[in-house]
Parts: sequence; structure tokens; C-alpha cells
Amino acid sequence: MKRKYRVTGMMCVNCQATVEKVVRSLPGVSQAKVSLLAESLTVEFDEDVLSDDAIIDSVENAGYGCAIFVQESVASMQRNKEKELRKKRLQVILAWAFMIPMMVIAMLPMMLGESFMHREDYFLWILIDVCFQWVLLIPVLVFSKDIWISGFRSLFKGEPNMNSLVGFGMAASVLYGLYSTIRFIVAFATMDHATAMAFSMNLYLESSAMIPCFVMLGKYIESRANVKTTAAIASLVALIPDTAYRVSGDTKEEVMTDSLEIGDTVFVGTGESIPCDGTLVSETGSVNESALTGESLPVEKSSGDKVVGGTINLGAPILLQVTALGKETTMGKIIALVEEASESKAPLARLADRVARIFCPTILILALVVFVVWELLTGFGVVGKGLDTNLAVQLSVSVLVVSCPCALGLATPVAVMVGTGEGAKQGILVKSAEAFERLCDVDYFLFDKTGTLTEGKMVLSSILAPELGETEALSIAASMENGNPHPIAKALMEKAESLGLEMREMSIVSLAGKGVSSQDYLLGNKALMDENGVELPADSRLPLESEEGKTVAYLAKGGHLVASFYFEDEIKETSQKAVMRLKSMGKTVVLVTGDNHQAADRIASALGIDVVYDEVLPDEKEQVVAHFQSEGHRVAFVGDGINDAPALTLADVGIAIGAGTDVAIDSANIVLVKSGPLDVVRAAKMSERVVRNIKQNLLWAFLYNLLLIPFAAGVFYGIPVQGSWVTGYQDHLVLTPMLASFAMSISSITVVLNALRLKKKGRKDNL
Repeated sequence: MKRKYRVTGMMCVNCQATVEKVVRSLPGVSQAKVSLLAESLTVEFDEDVLSDDAIIDSVENAGYGCAIFVQESVASMQRNKEKELRKKRLQVILAWAFMIPMMVIAMLPMMLGESFMHREDYFLWILIDVCFQWVLLIPVLVFSKDIWISGFRSLFKGEPNMNSLVGFGMAASVLYGLYSTIRFIVAFATMDHATAMAFSMNLYLESSAMIPCFVMLGKYIESRANVKTTAAIASLVALIPDTAYRVSGDTKEEVMTDSLEIGDTVFVGTGESIPCDGTLVSETGSVNESALTGESLPVEKSSGDKVVGGTINLGAPILLQVTALGKETTMGKIIALVEEASESKAPLARLADRVARIFCPTILILALVVFVVWELLTGFGVVGKGLDTNLAVQLSVSVLVVSCPCALGLATPVAVMVGTGEGAKQGILVKSAEAFERLCDVDYFLFDKTGTLTEGKMVLSSILAPELGETEALSIAASMENGNPHPIAKALMEKAESLGLEMREMSIVSLAGKGVSSQDYLLGNKALMDENGVELPADSRLPLESEEGKTVAYLAKGGHLVASFYFEDEIKETSQKAVMRLKSMGKTVVLVTGDNHQAADRIASALGIDVVYDEVLPDEKEQVVAHFQSEGHRVAFVGDGINDAPALTLADVGIAIGAGTDVAIDSANIVLVKSGPLDVVRAAKMSERVVRNIKQNLLWAFLYNLLLIPFAAGVFYGIPVQGSWVTGYQDHLVLTPMLASFAMSISSITVVLNALRLKKKGRKDNL
């Protein structure tokens, strides 16, 4: 059984890893996947062994909220995200409203100068100052309660996360501030001015407020950017109107789109969005399908043609009959694909997962080590003039706060979400994050011919039938192929219909990849003729010089050839450019087709393809893919037919042309809504950008921690600087908790903003 759950309270990649770990450890669970951005958990489990309640309890015991996922519209989800974002913004504003005056009050004695410190009532004013700081600090701690409550709950469960690091740092800072305050008050009461002066300068309360404020601000900016990453999906949903005009007889009523039913007739006015998938009832129509294909040019429609929800009627008002609604519409399936890809995990992300599992526990131990080391260094006089617990606390808290695994966790999902959203706008649907990474490494692109590089609409150019006569031969062949969806069969039937020929009743046996047979006749390719001992005279293949390289079908009776049919399939306008672009990117392009050698060579020569596999049967396409893989190549297969499904599945990346069959589309990793080969190039370039973006994010996340953790631990303490509030009034180069919290926030924001650059670069390439 496969079930999806909503998980709340996750803040970083360590939270994600924790939820996956606890669920996978349950008996009966075969797979568990967690999406940090989508806040979802997908579990495959044996329902006879495990229940929903057990899964939910395990997640809640780990310190997170969990409930069975309730399907809601993307628009509703987007509204909820924006509502949550407004709540976070209010908390940030209120926290900063208390923190800023607290900072002013904390710095006021130093701002007033040395003369103020020599006043007789100096310590009384400091006591009042400290009281005000505590009054202002408490609301900040209340507004940031989610951080430290979540952090300590996870810590007590033995699964520390980013909040544990920040919460522990906050607690250490607050407790040390409380300790310093008590020592100051006791010294003041006992007239021990030296001790009172020492502790009045090291109360540390401002850091206790600034750490959560910077963390909250960073998380708000990060959440705000994350909302933008789902904007592409929301913009697709927004294309479907909330209401539609249902027509019944002479009546037209406005109804909610959700209330429409299959078979209803819907009216769509000029300039209005089409509310559902359907077939055109009106004689003609003109539709802008740019939302689906990225092409702004209107597409002319005629009665019976399919129209897609979310596209716009540009011509006169039209009537359509509803064929699909909601999730079953083309746009609904696109949205589902984008969401699924956004929740998936690329192989690169596994590195971050492995690091996350040991990261937080390691940092907690490191912070403790830093505290002990600096207590020893200052206590034995190796550094400074005596024991400096304030410095030890400052450095250990800085280590806790600066070591944020958030950037690692965001590196992959934000790039994938933005990439899939932008790809969907161009009609390129990527089903998983793994497909992005695989496509980037592909070096061999294998193309099926018919319907992929060519229009897929065969035209019968000539017939050679000296014995039967052209009309009789065509009548027999068309009758044998009657109802067959193959392009050659359609060409025969269309030609017969144009001549007014009637279809004959014949008992037909289909011979996969070769042709068809009846009681008296065989109709098919050379392989079929060879199998049945039908001799093909030289002139049967090339009756005219102009027919060279065209597809040939043979009609035989009683082991004797009686007719030859010659077909041509027009090459798509963008096929040659697509092949040239792929070759310029260092890719090898291979043509794999069931056509004869001459026909395959004609197409390959016209397109500039050097490697050709011709007369390949449907089950042999898979073998071609396996052959290149056995040589160590990463292979992408591009096709559109049922017989392409095995090759699409076996290939490292299967790319289905959107006009193809449902089976081919289901077997593919990437679906091109349009049937243009140039979109293969766009998909390849998009994958390169996304993977490069992920690598940049991961590199930044690792370098950030690699550089700042030693800095926070005091490795550069030996470098003298001018003491100020920036260094915690130390005359040495150190990273204060305040700056550590700021740096931690910047790291996550940087990763998200870098991913959002894909929104600009994702605009259609000029190919």
C-alpha cells in the first residue's frame, strides 16, 4: 500500500533525514520518501503489518506533526503557504520591534562614554538597564518559541536538528546571561564594584535576542523565496477558470467548473480560458495553446479536435463537449508531474542526506569541545590574562549557531522545483529529479524516426502493380489495413477514400513489426517477404529514380509479388536544427527505425545523422539501447509509439513526444508536450542548468561550513583587531553569535536565490 502524509515542523535536511529514518525502521515499511519543500511523506508499506496510526505516531514521537495527506487544490495550497508566510512576517516584525530597543539599551552605557562610567549612580543605572533588557528579551523568546521548543524536543528524542543547534545556543546564551545578571546583582549589593563592573560588561543578553531574530528573519526570507518556487505550478492552476458556461438545449447557465460532468456541453466566449479538456463541437475554432506548448501562435481547430483546459479561445465563441475534468485533464496531469518531480530526490541529494545524519550530533560535540578547550586555554594563561568563560561561551555558541544544515537540505529541492516549473511552462515535463541528473550525463541520443524526427504522416507517393492494376492493388491493401493506426495503414486508407474505393471484408492477422496477412495476401516489409520466400525483383524496389530512399510496402499472393507501394514521410521543420545542436553539445545522435536501408539513409543524410540502425523490429530497439549501454554510454531514447515503450523504459532517460501514445508517455522519464525535436535540446540544456545549479548550491553549503565553523571556533583568534560590538568587544578576530546567526541565515537565502536564477535562465532558449 502506498500512502501520502503531511508532515509539519521540518526545518532542515536533518529533520527530513530523521523522519525518513524513523518511518523506515517500522516493520512492514518497504520505502519512505520525505520532501522538505512539499512537507510530505510518502510511504509504501504492508497494511497487514502496519497502520496509518502507527506511522503518524512514529513521526509525532520524533517531534514533528503528521496527518494523512488530504488532497487540496494547488491554488488552495499556495494560499495556505502565503497565509503562513504572513504569520511568519508578523512574528519577525514583533521580535525585531523588541530586539532593536533592547540593543540600544544594551549599548547605551558605552554610547554615553567613559564619563558616565565614573558617575556615583553608575551601577544603579546599569541595574535598571539590565532589567529593561530582560523585559524586552522575554517577548523575543516567546515569538521564537517554535525554534527552541522544536530543537530541544528533537534533542531529547536523540535526533538533533538545526533548531537543536540554534536552541542550544540560545539556551547557553540566556543561561550565561542569567548567571552574569545574578553575579552582577550580588556584587552590586555587596559593593564589590570590580566584580560588578566585570559582569556588567558581559551580560550577553543582546546575543540571546539577536540569535533568534536573525534566524527568524532568515527563515522568513527563505520561506518567501520558497513560495516563489511553487509559483510556476500556481500559475498553471490559475489558467483554469473557476466558473464555466454549461449549455443545455437553448439554455446557458454559469456554474462552478468543479460541478461539470463528462459529456456536458460548454460554451467558451472569445478571449476566455477553456475550463476543461474536451472535443470541439463547433465547426472551427482558434486556440492559443502557449500555456501548454510555449508557442504563442494560434492553433486552428475543427469539429472533433481535442481542446485542452487552460488554453484560450482566440476566435469566435465555441462549443465543446467535456471529456476530462480536474486531475484527469492534460493540465491536471502536468501539475501532478511537476509536483511529483519536485518531491523526488536527485542522486546528488543523497550526499547531503548522508552528511545530515551525522552533522548535528557532531556539531553539538564540537561546541562542547570548543568550550572546554577555551576554558583551558584561558584558565592556564595560554591565551589572555586569565580564565575567560565569557569567551568560551561566545565561541561555543557561535559554533552552534553558524553550523546550519539548511543550505544542504535546500540545495537540491529548490533547484528541481524551479527547473520543473519553468520546464512545464515550455511544454517540457520532467517526472523526477533523477531524470534531470541523468539527462545531463547522456552522451548518446537515440531517435525513433516516424512521428519523432518526421511528421509521422505517411503519404502514398506511387504504386507499382503491373499485374493487378493500381486501383485493385490499393483496394486490397487498404482493406487489409482498415482500422490499423499505423502511419502506412492510414496513408493507404486515406488514398483509397479519396478515390472512393470501398473497403472489403477480410480476415486479418497482424504480424508485429512486419505487416499483416489475410487468407490470400501478404502485405508488409521486406523482412516479411523474405520470411515467406517472396522474391523481390530489382525494379520492385526502385521503379522510379525519385522513389529512392522512400518506405516501401509489398503486396504478395501465393508467394509471388503483385504490387509495391511507395511512401514518404516529411521531415519535421526543426529536426535538422535539433540534430545539429545536439552534436554541437558533444552528443552522438543515432537513428533507430524499422524502415529499409534506403529510407533510413535518406532521412539520416538529410539530418546529418552518422549512426543509423535500420530495419529494426520493435523488440530490437530495446537491444540497441542495451548495446550502447554495454559500451559504457549514457543513453536517451526519444520515441512516440507503443513499440517504443520497452526502449524508453530501458534507456537511462526515456523522452516521449507528447503527441505519442499513452503507453509511450507512461514509460518515459521526460514528456515533451509538443512534438518538436528542438525540445529535446531544450530539455538537455535545462538539465545542465539545473544540475549545475544544484552543484553550485551544494558547493556553497559545504564551503560555508568548512570556512565559518573554524572561524566561529576561534581558529583566527590570534589576529588582533580593534575591539567593538562586532567582535563582542574582543581585541581579536572572532565570530560573535550575533554575526553567526546572520551568516547562517544568509547561507540558506543564498541557496534559494541561486535556484531562483533558473526562472530567468529557464526562458525559452533561442535555438
